[in-house]
Amino acid sequence: MSTEAMRLKEEGNICFREKRYHKAIDFYTQSLQVELLAAVLGNRAQCYLNLERWSEAIMDCNKALELDPKFGKALYRRAQALKKIGLKSSAVEDLDRCLQIAPNTAVKTMMEELLEQRNADVVQISCVEKGDEVRSDSEFVEIGFDVPQTSKKDDQQSAIPIHVYNTVFGELLEADVIGRLLQGFVSLLETKGIEPKEVSTCLLSLSDLPRFQLLSMFFGDEEKKDLIVICGFLQHSDSVTIRERYRVEETSEE
Repeated sequence: MSTEAMRLKEEGNICFREKRYHKAIDFYTQSLQVELLAAVLGNRAQCYLNLERWSEAIMDCNKALELDPKFGKALYRRAQALKKIGLKSSAVEDLDRCLQIAPNTAVKTMMEELLEQRNADVVQISCVEKGDEVRSDSEFVEIGFDVPQTSKKDDQQSAIPIHVYNTVFGELLEADVIGRLLQGFVSLLETKGIEPKEVSTCLLSLSDLPRFQLLSMFFGDEEKKDLIVICGFLQHSDSVTIRERYRVEETSEE
């Protein structure tokens, strides 16, 4: 690391310890402009987590893992953010990788909590490794784990903005992830926990992602049934468009 990048990172660390997270982000960003390093991205991701900015935390962790696939803290922090936005099975995959790299109590505890929830929901997980991993010489410990505590209401208000779907879900989007999102939308619509228009916007945005056309070919009966239920809550024009993009035939309702 260059002297200037190190200086800016240390300034960020000082602000972090003082819980001045916005200022810490500024310093980490300046450090990254001088030299792009996984450790600094991981530190900035922790700041975003503490500020409940889940999508930005995921994006920083994604980039950190591109630079260092065995950066355990990036996996752990991404798992935290994924849990907060409801992608618990993807969080489990990250935690499993993290446990293989550098097991610790915080990771084990979070894994146990998620597995208990998964078993309660009887959700089948398919773990897929992407890409080759290389050994990292970077220091693992930069900042202590700091798990943000928020209410369910806070989680609902911290939804990922539509315009960053491609950046956030680009690597993570799989057919089973879409399936779990559909299950969640059905539950929310039936309990009036979300506006139908919001669901339409989300589903249409997901269908614009590069991998979507390929993944839609693997939708099973359960996904199609959930889509039929969802379309029943939507405006006719939105329903028609979503049925077309998600390859759901009108006759599937019978």
